Amino acid sequence: MSGQVDASQLTALAADFMSAGEATEAVKVSVRNALDAAKERARKDYAAFPDKGIAKVGQEFSYETKGSKAVVEAQFGPTKPRGALANIAIWGTSRGGGGLPHPADYMDDSVVNEIGDTMNEIVRKLS
Repeated sequence: MSGQVDASQLTALAADFMSAGEATEAVKVSVRNALDAAKERARKDYAAFPDKGIAKVGQEFSYETKGSKAVVEAQFGPTKPRGALANIAIWGTSRGGGGLPHPADYMDDSVVNEIGDTMNEIVRKLS
């Protein structure tokens, strides 16, 4: 098989792969920004709780993000051991308590919108 090879398609494919890597990094940054805002809201909510031990749980809110290929994963919530008090802060005990938001409650429209805006920008760039 002899003939000429059109390298423009390979060049375009390589550019798409580079863009995909940049897009994953952009999504990671977007997720981190959204979770920073959620973390601050959680810290404020928990700090306002009258019990000092539970109020300190808010300081333990953190997140971890991982990205590989086109997938970005994040874990968000209070870290242990003090984070174990979050169960009491959220659900209470037989003696009462509870009522603070679950970490999932902080994954609201502002988080979704932050990530969605980044995704829309990526799609526009790839189109």
